[in-house]
Amino acid sequence: MYRQALVIGRFQPLHKGHVHIIEGALKNAEKVLILIGSSQESGTYKNPLTYEIRKDMLEKTFDEFIKAGRIMVKPLPDAGLGNVSAWGDYVMEKAEEAAGEVPDLFVTGEEERRKSWFENYSIAEIVVSKVGDYSATKIRKALLSADFDSFKESVPKEITVYYDLLKEAVTEAENNKDSASI
Repeated sequence: MYRQALVIGRFQPLHKGHVHIIEGALKNAEKVLILIGSSQESGTYKNPLTYEIRKDMLEKTFDEFIKAGRIMVKPLPDAGLGNVSAWGDYVMEKAEEAAGEVPDLFVTGEEERRKSWFENYSIAEIVVSKVGDYSATKIRKALLSADFDSFKESVPKEITVYYDLLKEAVTEAENNKDSASI
């Protein structure tokens, strides 16, 4: 069992695939630090939701683990560094600031661009196999087309109460393509 797992995501919005990755982290580590990427950005097509909304969705979904001190949720603003080891250095610095220690496990989904992030660190990595065809982009499209059934099918049950709020945020941000996110 690892001491501290790190999970990074934008959670725009949180979906069942994200939940599966976080559950994988919980199975393999005593504690899990979730860093919400692009935390400084909202109101854009790629990042319509505020950090606060994203944090609230995670807190509602993982309430018992947060209360037990097993999950901590913190912001991770963009640094404009790209998908390189400098980004990994930045992430580890933010993780240590948030949790008081450097994580010893990185838990992620199947994503190629993460390979060079932590080459300067001795950190184990677990890649959680994909479950379902969950995609935040697809969910945002379902919100834009008022397809509640597709939305409901893709998100944890705790998130369905956010439907109107998320639909409004995504609709307002639909035409704003100005994003600092990579």
